[in-house]
Amino acid sequence: MSDQPTPQTDAMFTDNVPEDAQIVAFCERLERERNAARADAARLRDALEGMLIAEMEMRQMDGWAADEVETEPHWMAARAALNTPAK
Repeated sequence: MSDQPTPQTDAMFTDNVPEDAQIVAFCERLERERNAARADAARLRDALEGMLIAEMEMRQMDGWAADEVETEPHWMAARAALNTPAK
């Protein structure tokens, strides 16, 4: 047995190796998808924040105090979602 590579083992290890261009294209695609997902998350967070502000204003027009609105379960859940760090 020799420690020298044989043509069979060389072929076995080089057949499935992607080329640099393929790796770069794959990484660029992942980066675009990540950036798109982050932009979607930011838009959703902005929309949720706007909805919470609008609801607070409506409730205050109906005579509710801010602390009464903020103790409602859906309000607390929305606030928790907004305070969760983005990944």
